[in-house]
Amino acid sequence: MLLPVHPQPRQGELLSSWMVRLAFSNVFALHTFYFSLLEYKAPIWNRDIDRHPPPALLEVLKNHTQQSELAIQSMTLSYYEGMLFETLPVCGDAIWLLPAGIYHRTRRREGMQFCPLCLQSDSEPFYRRAWRLAFCTVCREHSCLMLQHCPYCESPVAFHRHGMGWLKSPAPFSIRLCHHCGFDLGMAKPAQVSWPDAQSRELMCDMLNMLEGNAWSGGPLALCSSLSFFNGLRILLGAIGGRNGKRVRAALCERLGLSFDIEPNRDFEYQSTITRFNLLTTGLWLISDWPSRFLEVFQGEGFTRSRFSDNLHIHPYWLQLQVARHLDTRPYLPSYEEVVAAANYLFVNNIAVTTDSLGGLMGIKRDVARRAVVLWKANYGPSL
Repeated sequence: MLLPVHPQPRQGELLSSWMVRLAFSNVFALHTFYFSLLEYKAPIWNRDIDRHPPPALLEVLKNHTQQSELAIQSMTLSYYEGMLFETLPVCGDAIWLLPAGIYHRTRRREGMQFCPLCLQSDSEPFYRRAWRLAFCTVCREHSCLMLQHCPYCESPVAFHRHGMGWLKSPAPFSIRLCHHCGFDLGMAKPAQVSWPDAQSRELMCDMLNMLEGNAWSGGPLALCSSLSFFNGLRILLGAIGGRNGKRVRAALCERLGLSFDIEPNRDFEYQSTITRFNLLTTGLWLISDWPSRFLEVFQGEGFTRSRFSDNLHIHPYWLQLQVARHLDTRPYLPSYEEVVAAANYLFVNNIAVTTDSLGGLMGIKRDVARRAVVLWKANYGPSL
């Protein structure tokens, strides 16, 4: 059965947004529409339906709207697999994805952002797929700061709640209203943002354009794939915003005129929009002149390799190279063969094998040289 009214998905629309518009356009509450009319009996709204919707739900939507399964699947967040993350988990935290804090059919966290100017200008309001992403802190169309909650009552955005209840027959327009207080989110006051330089702003534009299907330019790292770039950027933001990044943040604040209101012990995805924007601004500013600015700031503030991660081998090469080459303060530990060769050289040239002589020849620290001398004398020295 083809629905009497089946609005077409808008460019970049989120699956749950389209599903709500389907029900509202046919003047049905959500439960009545899906459970009774489309006869889909499984729960829908007590989980993050925008991640990996059940195949049975995709089949029902395809049959009643004549949309292809591929078109419906592309409205989910799995669209970004291979682009922002290798795989998207079915539940739990995921990098770059804002946590929704789903509890039954409510939303305890601010997992859906919105641009008031977009909602205001839409002929029929809808929510974009990219608005679920943590780095999407500014609107691609209007260059204003994204909002995370209703400015009147501060409730998280949960547009599906308008369709909850047997007696409700919401209009399509109601999707842009706050489900809790009824405030028109399209009338919220937008906040403009400033950038440290044109290169950082341009790089952010490239990132947002890629989300809508444009080719990834690689920015300053022209040979870098989008997955490698975003993995490295996320690690960099974690280092700046983490507990070991206080001195780096202070240096960046002074340099760029920004301020950070970091929520302690919280990942990037759990921070407020303005905090995420400021972290992104600093990260993109560093990458815009890579690696000069990165090394100037991180070396200058004594940020070492160990503060990034013990799993440096899983970091993308463009970041791993600079961290390993310039921020690794661990002493060089020569192999046994190198110690024997250096000690024998001193011995045959009538130079006493001591901590100072061996350390000076090999360019190693005094405590390492002392252990090397002991090792050589215990295993090889006496036989000469």
